[in-house]
Amino acid sequence: MRGQQRQVFRTSAQVHLAMRGAPITAIQELAGHGELGMTQRYMHLTPAVLDSAIRLLDQARCGKSRGDISETGTTSEESAMNERDN
Repeated sequence: MRGQQRQVFRTSAQVHLAMRGAPITAIQELAGHGELGMTQRYMHLTPAVLDSAIRLLDQARCGKSRGDISETGTTSEESAMNERDN
């Protein structure tokens, strides 16, 4: 592989790892970058990947946990105390 082809392959591999959710610190280590900033230069995420990240926030909001104050009006601790009292 020539130098430029090798760089394109490395960059492509880093981008694909990022799009599949690999931690940036793992990508940094695999790429051999000393500084996290260098790794961030190669993180070209597609709009679809960004939309997917935003959907994670929507999922978290829709999947309310037991004792969620926005759902029940009480905190988890208050809910636990109420259950013990009953």
